[in-house]
Amino acid sequence: MIVRPPGPCVKPTWRAWAPCFMFWPRSSVAWPCSCCPWCPTAPAGCSNRWARTPRSGPSPPWHRDIASSPVSSCPRRLGCSPALSRRPDPPGPRSLGRLTSPAFGFFPTARRPFATRKTTMLVDSHCHLDFPDFAEDLDTVVARAHTAGVGTVLTIGTHVTRFPAVLAVAERFPNVWCTVGIHPHEAGREPETDAETLVRLAQSPKVVGFGETGLDYFYDHSPREAQQRAFRAHLEAARLSGLPVVIHTRDADEDMARILEDEAKKGPFTGLIHCFSSGPALARTALDLGLYLSISGIVTFPKAQNVRDVLAEVPVERLLVETDAPYLAPVPFRGKRNEPAHVVHTAARVAELKGVSVEAFQALSTEAFFRVFPRCSRP
Repeated sequence: MIVRPPGPCVKPTWRAWAPCFMFWPRSSVAWPCSCCPWCPTAPAGCSNRWARTPRSGPSPPWHRDIASSPVSSCPRRLGCSPALSRRPDPPGPRSLGRLTSPAFGFFPTARRPFATRKTTMLVDSHCHLDFPDFAEDLDTVVARAHTAGVGTVLTIGTHVTRFPAVLAVAERFPNVWCTVGIHPHEAGREPETDAETLVRLAQSPKVVGFGETGLDYFYDHSPREAQQRAFRAHLEAARLSGLPVVIHTRDADEDMARILEDEAKKGPFTGLIHCFSSGPALARTALDLGLYLSISGIVTFPKAQNVRDVLAEVPVERLLVETDAPYLAPVPFRGKRNEPAHVVHTAARVAELKGVSVEAFQALSTEAFFRVFPRCSRP
């Protein structure tokens, strides 16, 4: 990084003054504002000279009192420091005074001229932390997600009979939440569960929705009639409770659209289709019903052009991102165990496809998640 040399006024001879600081417009680095009239590095028009009157002795001829040269007169006042001089020095040694510069690694601690920008934390809207894949290092996985910038994780229920284990994971970590539901693969093997039972299981504040539920005609691990009955029960639970539903669909677009439209006539419900890889017709149906679409690491796969084509037509504010961990690790981790930290790679790819910055998409997808799952607390 090239450091811009400070002007001569960066080392003032008067001991207890505090220089004005500014952001140099051509860089994100904070530079000292050299406010002496003859300083070649002084930004044009800055009148916030020295912001501290000396404690004793005559003022230097170039000193201008803050009252006659208000910060508001500086055309770059948003970058200049507030009047630090109006606050007395804290008790204790004055060897450092307030003549500290960010260019040299020091900074006043009483009031910081520059507000720290808070980065939006991403959300992994779908994973399975209760699976055996994470049994040995779950604490490390959750910590690694936070380090990567993932502030909230939603772990998804797939069995009613194993729901206590899912809830235990959510209760173990403050930033992990869960859902309760029956995966379509298990619809024929799990006890048939009605909407009232699902609502009762969702009484814990850490349970924020139902699912995953839906239709999977690719594997057909459960009879299709059983899948449809379980799916309708979850949608009814969503209507009764107001909690969202997490929907799984594969090779079942026509039946999925039909059931969604039929159930919507009985009353509104909210939710999302997770790991969306279906066609544009189902995407339009889901969006028309107020549902959101969640995008997994599949979007990074070279042969997943169909997903990218549909994604191009979806409003960016209706998109969430997920890992579906431990499955579907995005490039460059494809073929390895997936985990919540990897959602940042999916988010970056979606941002690129939608033509927005990564930071902007992180903010949009995070806001979308908390609209869908209002019971979740923000980190």
